Amino acid sequence: MVRETGSQTDTLGENGQSAVLGLVLLIGLVATVSVGLLLIAGDATTDVQQQAETERVEQSFLEMSQNLETASSARDAARKMNLDVDSGRNAVRYRDGGEIKIEIGTNDSNPYTRDLGAIEYVTEDGTKIVYQGGGVWRQTDTGVTAISKPNVRYTDGTLNVPVPRVTSEQRLSGGTIRMEAGNTTRVHPGALQEQVTITITSEYYEWWATHFEDDLSIGTVTTNESAERVTVTIDPPTDPSLGVDANFNQALTIDGTLATSSGGTTTGDIRATESVEVNTNVDGDVLSDGDVHVTSSTRRVTGDIIAEGDVDIDSDVRGDVIAGGNVTVASSAGTVSGNIVAGGDVTVGNGPSIGNDIYANGTIITGWNTVGGELYATGSISAPGTPSSAEHENVSNIDSPISAAYGTGLDGLLSNRLGAGTDREPLDDAINGMVSAAEADGKTFQTVRSGDTLEAGTHYVDHIDASSNGPHNTVTFDVQDGDINVIVRGDISVAANGQIRVANADSGNVVRFYSAGDFSMRGGTSVCPTTGNRCPTSDRDAKVLQFYGTSESTYTFNGNSVFHGLIYAPSDDNDNVIAGGGSIELFGSVIAGGFDTNGNTEVTYDDTLEDRYEEPTDPTTDDASDDGPIVNYLNITVYELRVENE
Repeated sequence: MVRETGSQTDTLGENGQSAVLGLVLLIGLVATVSVGLLLIAGDATTDVQQQAETERVEQSFLEMSQNLETASSARDAARKMNLDVDSGRNAVRYRDGGEIKIEIGTNDSNPYTRDLGAIEYVTEDGTKIVYQGGGVWRQTDTGVTAISKPNVRYTDGTLNVPVPRVTSEQRLSGGTIRMEAGNTTRVHPGALQEQVTITITSEYYEWWATHFEDDLSIGTVTTNESAERVTVTIDPPTDPSLGVDANFNQALTIDGTLATSSGGTTTGDIRATESVEVNTNVDGDVLSDGDVHVTSSTRRVTGDIIAEGDVDIDSDVRGDVIAGGNVTVASSAGTVSGNIVAGGDVTVGNGPSIGNDIYANGTIITGWNTVGGELYATGSISAPGTPSSAEHENVSNIDSPISAAYGTGLDGLLSNRLGAGTDREPLDDAINGMVSAAEADGKTFQTVRSGDTLEAGTHYVDHIDASSNGPHNTVTFDVQDGDINVIVRGDISVAANGQIRVANADSGNVVRFYSAGDFSMRGGTSVCPTTGNRCPTSDRDAKVLQFYGTSESTYTFNGNSVFHGLIYAPSDDNDNVIAGGGSIELFGSVIAGGFDTNGNTEVTYDDTLEDRYEEPTDPTTDDASDDGPIVNYLNITVYELRVENE
């Protein structure tokens, strides 16, 4: 009994000990969890506090950035603000922050170089808030975030780069700070005419690289990690002009000698920088910086003759004759209906009649003929066919009576009518440059033959052969969807009843040929903006087909050829445009180094060109890669700014 009772007593004792142990464990677990919760809450509180600190500092730096920008423009007063940062840890500091260097041109021996300061704040968790050059950034272990970007702006071709350069005490404390502007330097004001390079060496170079490359897409941006350097190269805009100097306001504009054939008619004005020999009818003016000879093969010149040199007339002139030298009217001539004005002598043979006045800065000799007006000369007057009267007047200065009639003296009269001399540069560099660049880029130069059709765009062609080719005799250019530019490495040949035609010529688009070789037409050929078999005789439009050549290019027309278009080929060659035998029709306008015809050639000026022609630009720029916005004007201004505690 006792033993049993004792056994029961031992069992109860063990159960009591277990209960106590369980209670102790429970209390320990609760304590452990409580401590853990307190630690987690403490970490969360710290994170919130640090986040609040970062946001507060960011707002202060943004306000500082805005005040510095205002101080740079409002130079008459300092700016003050409360810098809301923790002063106890000396967390705000000024750093030299590297330098900025600005080079103008490719060989700038004295570039603009200055230290580029930075103000930074480091939070307790290592986050950096930095102001430099007008921008505010946040840097953490995960990367860099722009809070406020530098005030670099691109608008309509103008890039403005303000560079606030700060200096300060090594340490800044919270509270009132003072910001004051110092010197302002305009490093590059105005038009961008040469390359400009901006180099920033800074611990924060990657921020600048991102801003220029991604945000602005301006210039060429390169970085050097080991040197902590970013370089921005900004090139001036490429001049897309080809150097074409033309308004196509005359039928023939020749930078050399001009000789028209004995058959046909030229309708429109003709102009040459050297001598002009007129063997055909001209329904327009004849202008020359040299001499002019109107031969007996010519039935008439309906306009004026204006020449810096001498003028010899063997036919009818229905306008004025104004010459810087002598004027001779042969006995075989018919009538000069207007005035004769000469910087030298005037000699009129027996027979011709003069419809108006004669002015000579020398002598006047007329035969037995009629002079309808007055005679003025600084030398002697011999006019047996016109009785001496008050209409014969010797003057000491011929400009006096000329001014009374024209409002200016002889020199002014010649200058007004002839205009300033034009020394047109050939297109050799432009055209050969396009060909060479295309070859270097590996462009394929195709051969264009009869039966082919080219559409809108820029085409690279070895040569064009428009001639009878089985069932085909036509090369067609379809301008429905835009202009067509054809860079031709070799020749353009239209032969054996061949044709060049333009589809949708009324679209307002044009075809431009830039040819490094020659152009020739022969054997019943035609070039005109139509799809018909025959060129139109009304509603003609020469603007649609435009041919541009080098100084070595020749343009030859033979054997019943019809051409409606423009030719621009300045050259020192006096024979680079030749209209040979057969019946030749040229409608449009020609600007060349020389012009010579020896057949029945009809030249007709398209009088709509002067108001409608547009000078071309380099068509190959369409193939260039997109290097970002074009900078026409670049303004770089450096502002010195001082930041210190009040």
